[in-house]
Amino acid sequence: MRLRAAYDEYFRPLPHHRNNGDEERFPSRIGNFSKTLPHNEMTGEVDPAAYQALLDALRSEDLAQLETVPGIQTLANPLGGLFCAIEGPDPSAISVKPPSADSTCVSSTAPRS
Repeated sequence: MRLRAAYDEYFRPLPHHRNNGDEERFPSRIGNFSKTLPHNEMTGEVDPAAYQALLDALRSEDLAQLETVPGIQTLANPLGGLFCAIEGPDPSAISVKPPSADSTCVSSTAPRS
């Protein structure tokens, strides 16, 4: 039974992981992950060059390149999203609709008190 479950899991097709479009919708990257990166002191927006360096490093999947991103050294396990679970479905095999920083989207899905 375990071999059959492992076989089924191995050959399960990966779902399409949707993008919420916020990186294109908000050129200032407001609402996107920018923790530890340098920010503009006046506006609070992330430094565009630092954010682009983060994107490039993540796409490379190279820890050495990731460590060159300004401010990234303070993150614990920045490549943790690339791990593979050995119990239950792998997280990459599950897809959910991503939320958006767009206030109309957030307000319509936010829990009511």
